[in-house]
Amino acid sequence: MKLAILLARNSTTNHQAHTKQEYQLASLGNVIVHFSVSMTMRDVIGDFKTDMLMSEMQDFTEKLNKWGLKSPRPWNEFAGILKKPKNKQELEERLQTNFMLYKANYILLLAGIMSWSVIISPFTMGVLFVCAGVFALLLGWPQPLEIFGRLLTPKEKTMIAASFTFFLLLITGAMVKLIWSFSLGVSLIVAHMSFRPRCSGHRKGIIDDANLSQSPTKIVEDIESPNNEDSGLNSYHSEIAQLRATAHSMSRDGRD
Repeated sequence: MKLAILLARNSTTNHQAHTKQEYQLASLGNVIVHFSVSMTMRDVIGDFKTDMLMSEMQDFTEKLNKWGLKSPRPWNEFAGILKKPKNKQELEERLQTNFMLYKANYILLLAGIMSWSVIISPFTMGVLFVCAGVFALLLGWPQPLEIFGRLLTPKEKTMIAASFTFFLLLITGAMVKLIWSFSLGVSLIVAHMSFRPRCSGHRKGIIDDANLSQSPTKIVEDIESPNNEDSGLNSYHSEIAQLRATAHSMSRDGRD
């Protein structure tokens, strides 16, 4: 009888201990979730710097769209048949056409190769994290930084962080790996531009990307816009003329 009572008490004590431990873990989990949800970018670097960063990212996205990097071409089309160019003229035409048509694909390919080279090298990844931390620390520091009695401007902070990043990448050898992966990506891109033959579908893709059917409206809007600059309009006209010439050349060829 006493043995049964002792076993029952031990069971109750163990159950209470497990229940208390589970409650503590649940409470800790709630604190972590609350901290993760409540801690945002604005809490780290402030409202003003967050708005400025978002504005810069939006401007960068608009520039990418203006350069024709809205969306990549289908990858099955990108990885189509490859042929050696017959002569120098054909090589130049391929380089021009493929660059116009596959700009977004090439950027994604280059970014993928460099990202993979970083992922498979934990040391390089750690160095990049340290560099990113230095940038975040200097640019996101809430109080003004003063060196030798002089307040640092945001531009000077950026230059210091960039210099530290360059020096750290250089002495750790991470820069060599990044340059190697970048060179590999550029070599693959140039090889694809050289060996990917032009076809009739490329002409339609170039015309679609240039929005030639809407170009008169676009030109009128640019002329009437009070914020327009002559350089921007001339650049747009030059790009349209180049795309028209390429499309006309491809329609004249009709085949590779």
